[in-house]
Amino acid sequence: TLDSSFDAPNDVVDAGDGGDGSTPCTTLDASCVPTFPLDGGWTPLGLSVDAGSCAFLGGSLLADAQASPGSCTCGCAVGGTAACGAFNYGGYSNPTCTSGSIVADGSVLSGSGCVDVGDLTPDAGVTVSPPIATGVTCDAGIVDAGGVIGTTLTTCEPTSCNNDYCGLKKQGYRLCIAHSSPAVCPSGYPISIAAVASASLSCTGCSCKLGNTQCTGSVSTFGEGECDGGSNVTFAATGTCTAVSSETLSLSYTPNSPPTVTCTTGSFGGTVSTVGAVVLCCTP
Repeated sequence: TLDSSFDAPNDVVDAGDGGDGSTPCTTLDASCVPTFPLDGGWTPLGLSVDAGSCAFLGGSLLADAQASPGSCTCGCAVGGTAACGAFNYGGYSNPTCTSGSIVADGSVLSGSGCVDVGDLTPDAGVTVSPPIATGVTCDAGIVDAGGVIGTTLTTCEPTSCNNDYCGLKKQGYRLCIAHSSPAVCPSGYPISIAAVASASLSCTGCSCKLGNTQCTGSVSTFGEGECDGGSNVTFAATGTCTAVSSETLSLSYTPNSPPTVTCTTGSFGGTVSTVGAVVLCCTP
């Protein structure tokens, strides 16, 4: 019963047996399980995944903690509007553009236009390289942060030596002993389970990469300056060398519409962090 300070003169200190002559409780009855070191940091408890309520100290642990399916999904979105700017051209004195002097070299700052390339004889070559699209970005973001899943283990821990630890088995609990990790299970406890008190997930590394940014266009060569007199030949601007079949004094570049830029998901992932690692050693 609750004590009162008003009757202190009447209080009698007994020998710890409650005044009835019985032997005081000093050790939890664990005779139903193999011996384990009571002073070695081991805690006896009942363990279950579906047992009923606990009459002692109830709790839970998590085994096999891992990120849930679909966690840390990285999404990418294209931002801005693609635009194609200046193209680069070169005129060479040989048809393979691999040797000989460069007759003309430069770029046009507009998306299209005519440039004079000097006097390219029929044994010369030209290269025209369209630009890379600008004005677009890839915006990365976590679509689904997800969480941690695992097997929830229900625990029931005796808090007094008067608690019926052995009786937990009849209530649907497996009889176990627990120790902070790392630890090796003693003999007689063949079932070892690694668990944690709690776990959390953090997503890292979500990134995206631009794709399909190459602008395209076509090139026409002319036998007169300022792209007059009708074109000699028209070909796709790919940056590769094209041999000219007749004397060429100028060329024009006509861009195609800007490409449809794409975004490709880069590296991403998640890290599961745990707290309170515990080793559970259980009887069959």
